Amino acid sequence: MITPLPVRVIPGAEEAMDSYIERVAAANALAIGPFTHHLKRLSGATLRFLNAAPAPALVATLAILTQTPPPALRQLTLSRYEVMPTIENTHRYGARAASAKGWFSLIRTQACPACVGEGQPWASRWRLPWVVACLRHSCLLVTRCSGCRIKLRSTRLQGLRASGFSTLCGNPRAPGRVPQCEHDLGTETRVPAGAATLNQQQAVLEALRGEVVLCHGEPVPGAEYLRRMRSIAVLLIHIAAISPASGLPGWALQVRVEARARTKERGPRWGVSAPDCPELRAEVFLIAHQILAGSVGVGRGALNAWLDLVPPSNEGSRAWAKDHTTTPDAISYLIG
Repeated sequence: MITPLPVRVIPGAEEAMDSYIERVAAANALAIGPFTHHLKRLSGATLRFLNAAPAPALVATLAILTQTPPPALRQLTLSRYEVMPTIENTHRYGARAASAKGWFSLIRTQACPACVGEGQPWASRWRLPWVVACLRHSCLLVTRCSGCRIKLRSTRLQGLRASGFSTLCGNPRAPGRVPQCEHDLGTETRVPAGAATLNQQQAVLEALRGEVVLCHGEPVPGAEYLRRMRSIAVLLIHIAAISPASGLPGWALQVRVEARARTKERGPRWGVSAPDCPELRAEVFLIAHQILAGSVGVGRGALNAWLDLVPPSNEGSRAWAKDHTTTPDAISYLIG
């Protein structure tokens, strides 16, 4: 028989699963390691896909321990968003298959330093690259701790930090049983987000909530807006990475820096893993949003101006474009 924990914690409206488990452990004076071991033993399941699509047995056990209905717990995972691909959480290679579909993080995340500094729960949407800013604090998110220089929540416990729920980073300093990074994430520099970025992020938030969003003056499902945004953004990033044109915006230079750091035999896969830099993504998303905001003709013209920057090839810039975006069918009417 599973006995509920003495202190009940109510999940945040858009909280992530790892954040919630850390808060439950803290409220009941439990260390993360022993608590997760207890959770796995009782459920007979692992922590695999904890923040995206955890095993039903794990969710059922956590529901009893926390006296929280399973549907409410599943709302703490990325599976709540329609734009997310289906994840087979029982398959041996499920993580590889899910990651290949791209544009979400199973473990690592972004964060708003102001929210973290206030002791707010970590949001599940911070794991989605479409999200670059906090509307509440009008600042860009951060992806790395300035203390250890590592991506946030780079832990071996599916994003759970051994240090538990606090404003401290909690990343392990090195492999093995070592102290965690004690840098206070609440003190990270807060980079203001411009009004245009905040307006675009409002559209992203509405889309993630399943609301309709206007594209070329016509209402489309939120997931379709995000799909088009991703396709245009990936195409723009590919163009910026290879174009020899001069006078490109500053974010294009940042793309090239990140491309050099990533490049292997087949080059960066922007459609699988979006650029790390929030400032870069914010600039690209603004362009993509503007392309989708005007008429189809204006949007086609704006995208064509970028396609003209693609180096000449036998296949032509339009065929090249369809080969260098995620879902060419979503924006084929713009590519021509």
